[in-house]
Amino acid sequence: MSVTEGVLPPITTPMDESGDVDHEALRAHINRLEAAGVHGIIPCGSTGERATLTREEHERVIETTVDAASTPVLAGTGASSTQEAIELSTHAADVGADGVLVIYPYYSWPANDHVVRHYEAIADAVDVPLVIYNIPKRTARNLEPDATVRLADHPNIAGIKESAGDINQMYELLQRTRDKEFDVLSGYDSQALSTITLGGTGITSVAANVFPETVCELYDAARTGDLERGRELHEEILELESAMNLQTIPIAVKAALDIVGVHGPHVRPPLYEADPETREELESFLADRNPA
Repeated sequence: MSVTEGVLPPITTPMDESGDVDHEALRAHINRLEAAGVHGIIPCGSTGERATLTREEHERVIETTVDAASTPVLAGTGASSTQEAIELSTHAADVGADGVLVIYPYYSWPANDHVVRHYEAIADAVDVPLVIYNIPKRTARNLEPDATVRLADHPNIAGIKESAGDINQMYELLQRTRDKEFDVLSGYDSQALSTITLGGTGITSVAANVFPETVCELYDAARTGDLERGRELHEEILELESAMNLQTIPIAVKAALDIVGVHGPHVRPPLYEADPETREELESFLADRNPA
């Protein structure tokens, strides 16, 4: 399995009460997800609170993930600075990550022509596959299909995690890169079924942190053409995604993982733990379900 195929959860970064990264809990979380059937692990993404990790913490989380995981590791290594993204990506490759996931530079706000050069520079500098991460709601820029298609011709750019939330854009990307060695992954659980049935290769699923078996079953149904089962699971996953978004990701995700006994609910400021109302709603939601 490659870094662009299957169910690849962008995992939470467990923290203890003092706010330090809990590496033992991180290992246990990874082992649990792999036992449930996920096909890869994404550390240091948005769900992993990458933006508030120090450089040292970021690197150690990737090192722990590589050491703990038996499936491919797609390490989040994006940054506002091209040079920093190259350094983070080089480190990830050096410690054994199988690929790097690089977000559209936030805050710098480069135009699409400039961000093409940004991605090409990183892809030229590392010897593991690079996957683009397009999520306009966090970066205030959309990587337009024309730019993505240009990047798809780079031999070391393997695909895109498409989180624009626009199914028409998703389909355009699938259509225009069909004859290229370039994969398209769904960035949202709600678009997973349609992405896979239309030709996508992977699901980067937040909900899989809590319900890995359900998301893996959806992936299998979509890949094998069992659309009746796929539709049933799609409706269930819509409910899961809604629950995980009760508060800013990963607040509700970590609260849910705490409720089911995986790891603590602690997040890093400026995010704070789920409020009592959210936690009560999650407890009610999870009571009738049995996460793996």
